[in-house]
Amino acid sequence: MGVSAIIYLRGGFSIAANCASCHSVSKELTGPALAGFEKRLPVTQLYLFIQHSKKAYRKSKYLARLKKEYDIEHFSFPSLTKADIDDIRQYINAASLPIP
Repeated sequence: MGVSAIIYLRGGFSIAANCASCHSVSKELTGPALAGFEKRLPVTQLYLFIQHSKKAYRKSKYLARLKKEYDIEHFSFPSLTKADIDDIRQYINAASLPIP
């Protein structure tokens, strides 16, 4: 099932406004590529990481390793709601699909 256009647009806008300075869907920038993130991080940890990164680093060895590997601390976005993050997740998943 595809992502609705409105969710895709909201997710894309949120990526552009909050994430694109450090992340791309398909390639490494200052931070890792976002494609496939759900295979690397449970969604509950993702919510915590986006909203309160310092707390998430203490709870996840994977995130602590990323912090060390990229030598940068992720910004926290406490104003992003779970619904906002879900839009971002769906955008990333849709944008990661191969074009037929």
